[in-house]
Amino acid sequence: MNAIVRPLRPLYGLGLRALYGRSGLPWRVNGELFRIDPRVRRFVPHESETTLFRFLRDRIEPGQVVFDIGSFLGIYAMLEARAAGPSGRVLAFEPTPWSYGVLCQHVRMNALDDRIETRNAAVGSQQVRRPMITFEDEPYRNMIATTDTRTCREASVEVLSVDDLCDSIGRAPDWIRMDVQGMEFDVLRGAARLLHESGERIRIVAEMHPAEWLKYGVSPKDAPMLLADLGLRARSLDDRDPFVVETHALLERI
Repeated sequence: MNAIVRPLRPLYGLGLRALYGRSGLPWRVNGELFRIDPRVRRFVPHESETTLFRFLRDRIEPGQVVFDIGSFLGIYAMLEARAAGPSGRVLAFEPTPWSYGVLCQHVRMNALDDRIETRNAAVGSQQVRRPMITFEDEPYRNMIATTDTRTCREASVEVLSVDDLCDSIGRAPDWIRMDVQGMEFDVLRGAARLLHESGERIRIVAEMHPAEWLKYGVSPKDAPMLLADLGLRARSLDDRDPFVVETHALLERI
């Protein structure tokens, strides 16, 4: 059967693009219906990160502002925009040009242009330009380069800081969701003023990547203390240790 189906897959993909290339292919993610570019459906599982998905959907309130850092194709940004409602606002940051293009396309396909502002940029400790390392077959792994830039396939990208972004929009976010492939502490250092001034009001959910931290000068054994210095502690959303394995954690005020 596979020998019969395999040659037909390119034709099937072309058919989907002809039918849904402009309006978007109806696609359910964890029960929520989105419209997506048919070309990227292999990167958007029907069931994925259900604990994080439900956590955000159930807790973001109408009118709230969300910084979605490392948006990739925009599924979480769109979920957040729906939860925040017409009076809310999502700022979605994606540094990879290809992913950013799809993100913008998905925002339009799902009629969320009035709630989501997209920016082709990364977020870190300060405003600067840095090169990227990209993975052609696994673009969700793309990351800001550290010291070794020999494998980079992209030109440098703009990096912004959370504190500067708060100044530019005139207010602090209610939520930060980030998936930054090991740069978690870099992002937090760029939010030092926000963390100091916001108290317990700000809620931060991060995908923790301890295997990548050493590349950015952070030892996993020192990570709890570094968080504490910022007035934070990590609480896993799925009972796995966020300083040992890749998992999602709520970064709470101490």
